[in-house]
Amino acid sequence: LKDQEVIRVNEKEMKNLENHLTKIQYRDGEIEELTEKANGLKREIRDLHQTVDRQNGSKFEFRYKDPLPNWDKHRVKGLVANNISVKDPKYSRALSSIVSGGWRSVITDTDETGKLLIERGNLENRVVVIPLNKIHANTIERNKVALAQKLVGKENAIPAIDLLNYNKDVEKAIQYIFGNVFVCKDLETAKQVTFHKDVFTRSFTLDGDEMSPDGSLSGGAAPQGPAILDEVTRIK
Repeated sequence: LKDQEVIRVNEKEMKNLENHLTKIQYRDGEIEELTEKANGLKREIRDLHQTVDRQNGSKFEFRYKDPLPNWDKHRVKGLVANNISVKDPKYSRALSSIVSGGWRSVITDTDETGKLLIERGNLENRVVVIPLNKIHANTIERNKVALAQKLVGKENAIPAIDLLNYNKDVEKAIQYIFGNVFVCKDLETAKQVTFHKDVFTRSFTLDGDEMSPDGSLSGGAAPQGPAILDEVTRIK
């Protein structure tokens, strides 16, 4: 009787396995094909890593050691450059000029987080920290935007921040950097916008030239190489 029970259990298990096998859609050679595909993807990953290395992609990484046990990595938002993307590449030069070297700045949730990173994070380089709890966001008043666009055309004077995609949790930092500046078609347009008595707001041209309300102008020779935000996009 005991043997019969074992046989019955085994037969039931065999039947279950047979039912399971019938549900598997397998064809001859499929495992070999998938193995070759996996190997191909591994080669592609290796080649992409080498491409990133050749383009100095590591400069767009922010590396640090956890300054405290059980560290919450969400406290560190990362480099400014990695928190934004340009909606239209034709504005990359202007936006890159606006952020300038600030693309390397690190966004954190608080100033305390920034202090811990600097003191205990074993940072490879000096960094500027943008703590979300301390900065004051600054954006162009909508009436100034309306006036500027009435003067030169809606497509010729655009608030810089409207040309970017970014996560809501870092919005205050992006406004802090890009919020109070126009992107204009050219220098003549920038001049009309910047020096109008009811606008009086800093602006950058598509070529990256800056016009400031204090009368200063920076620019001139065409920039060499790709805009920094184009580099970020390519590395991403």
